[in-house]
Amino acid sequence: MTSTDRGMLYIIFLLIFLLFTFISLYDKGIMLSIFAIISLNIAYIIWFLKKKYTQTYIVYIYFIYNILTLKLPIIWMMYKYSQSDILTYFRYRNIDIEDVLYASIYIFIFDILLTFYLSLFLVKKEHSKPTFNKLVIFKFNKFFVVFFLLIVSYLSKLYLVSTGVWFFYLMNDIDTTKIPFYTIATLLEKLDLFILLYFVYKFKVSTLTKKEIIVGILIFSISMFFAVISTSKLKIVILFLPIILMIIYMKKKIIPILIIIVLVPLFSTFFNVMTYLRHNPTKSMSEAIINMVKEESRFNPVYNDKLISRLDYQTVMANVLKTYPAFPKEFKFDYLNNIIGLVPRFLWNDKPMIAMDMNRIGYEIGYVHYKDKETAIGITPLGIAYYELGLFGILFITLFTAFLLAFFSNRLDTNYWLGFILSIMIAITLARNGTYVNIIPDLILTIITFFVAGLLVASEPKNDSKTVGAEG
Repeated sequence: MTSTDRGMLYIIFLLIFLLFTFISLYDKGIMLSIFAIISLNIAYIIWFLKKKYTQTYIVYIYFIYNILTLKLPIIWMMYKYSQSDILTYFRYRNIDIEDVLYASIYIFIFDILLTFYLSLFLVKKEHSKPTFNKLVIFKFNKFFVVFFLLIVSYLSKLYLVSTGVWFFYLMNDIDTTKIPFYTIATLLEKLDLFILLYFVYKFKVSTLTKKEIIVGILIFSISMFFAVISTSKLKIVILFLPIILMIIYMKKKIIPILIIIVLVPLFSTFFNVMTYLRHNPTKSMSEAIINMVKEESRFNPVYNDKLISRLDYQTVMANVLKTYPAFPKEFKFDYLNNIIGLVPRFLWNDKPMIAMDMNRIGYEIGYVHYKDKETAIGITPLGIAYYELGLFGILFITLFTAFLLAFFSNRLDTNYWLGFILSIMIAITLARNGTYVNIIPDLILTIITFFVAGLLVASEPKNDSKTVGAEG
């Protein structure tokens, strides 16, 4: 199938999608307007990502996360639930449908400004020279290096387990400033993901050996065990990223994709159980399943939808726009934490906490009960910018985000193995950081950690006759 044929097929499916949605929403007024704005927004992003200079892992992963959290949940609501159920859900969230319309427009404006800045900042060339391939590097036995990095990773995980901070349901009760080497441990525990991504690159260029496939499966299994006991859904999802990337690089993708589609309902059920266990850590798995089924029957169906409860930041954004003033009397300066965070704590004993109090913000926007002092509510970097600076925040956060995306995209060549891995790790860091008030220290520490790991791994993967991969 040629690119022209694929383009025509895409247009046909899009027109059918819009037609059926229009028929189902034609009498729903504002609901139809919201759908139209979100659809145009998604189409605009897809059009932007078609440009050659935007085709980097960092930009792609950022906008995929953007679509998943700020657009698709509302469309999913419209297809799956009645208007009365949706409006009931909005009332439960202390917003009106007009607030969601306003948020949809605000998010679209953000995307337009962001893509405009990116079009100015991104270097418009198809290939850039690798940044790291001419550095003097160490020469160690590869097996020894992989084994060493994995030992460091799993020892770091065990250390975090021993402090209790590894467990999602305990971490909000723990003062991490009192835990020695906490920041270092949270970085080093990700070295297992570094190794898995290294194997993904080798698969991409057809240099992955069968022994490395077995080692990769073993690493994935051990790491998944740690992720599951943490009850952190994000840790589990990130571990599946190497598998998703390998499927993307496969020539025959249909069977793996069908398997994933079949397993999605099981993953959804699994995550539901994880959520229940997070809030009820003393319950067993069987008790969690039974009690969860009983409790779900008492709530609004939209509220019970775990896809919406995990990804719907659009209604959160609507709450932020409704709660905080567009033109605040005074600006907040939490973005200065990007500078404060660069100073190590051992050089500044009285260094203040650079994390924001998302529990208090969650209470202010009506998502957290006043007695709940543990739950933290993410409102996305766009929401934080509005909270800090009002309407002026959209100008700042689009410029800041575009600078970060373009700065690293222009300097990392994903055709080079270390550039490939750093691009993925930076993209994950940009996606996981929900405030951007401390994103620069996070990025610097991430780059240093995985750059040093890259120096130890050392050389470009070589091809031989006993390898498998996307090209072979």
